[in-house]
Amino acid sequence: MYAQDFKIQYDANLMEFVSAASLIDGIAILEEKGSPGSVRIIMASKGAAYGITKEAVIAALTFKAKPLTVPAIGTISVDGLIGDGYGIEAKATSSSVQIGFEIVPVELSPDINGDGKVSIGDLAIVAANYGKTSADSDWEQAKRADVNGDGKIDVKDLAFIAQKILK
Repeated sequence: MYAQDFKIQYDANLMEFVSAASLIDGIAILEEKGSPGSVRIIMASKGAAYGITKEAVIAALTFKAKPLTVPAIGTISVDGLIGDGYGIEAKATSSSVQIGFEIVPVELSPDINGDGKVSIGDLAIVAANYGKTSADSDWEQAKRADVNGDGKIDVKDLAFIAQKILK
């Protein structure tokens, strides 16, 4: 197998497609085209040395769960075509997985620096991270300043900390 054309279907009310990545050196993702609920991915080997001759996991798909008000179950389905070195196409084995989504309460503390009190130090951390969002590469470090949990650090986070300081 030297080329792959995969169509992925998913429940756009429960999740969003984030990315796909090749897991094998010499296999490249050439195109991704998507709309809510589906994405098509075209992959190909970089020469005869990288042909896939046996069952293999060739890509990792990343999805992000959407906020929910009730638990739900969603499905991700994959169908596709594969091509060999002679240009012969075959249907790939279809696959699907069901995923359970639960409501998990998030407790965000206004004591960002962990000193046991809400003070100007906590406000300074929020201010230093102002404008960052969950799309930023350093979000894992910055997200502690997102005290309202909306995926962005903005004036609402600053105001929340200021109100806690004055109490």
